[in-house]
Amino acid sequence: MDLSPDKQNIDGVFSNTAYYIDFYQRDYRWTEEPVLRLLDDILHKFKEQYDRSKDFSPGKETVTRYLSAAA
Repeated sequence: MDLSPDKQNIDGVFSNTAYYIDFYQRDYRWTEEPVLRLLDDILHKFKEQYDRSKDFSPGKETVTRYLSAAA
């Protein structure tokens, strides 16, 4: 697996792709509570993974081995 990060801005990510929202979801609006719950879940999972791997060296071999083991 070849990992090669690339800096991108939001405009670059979304300018080359068309996204469509199905008609049944167009009226749906998130309120503050589900947004905060989603962000809390994401941050919790990130911290869980970070705590498991914070002692690894950031070398390419370590990252490749870690990703292969997680798959």
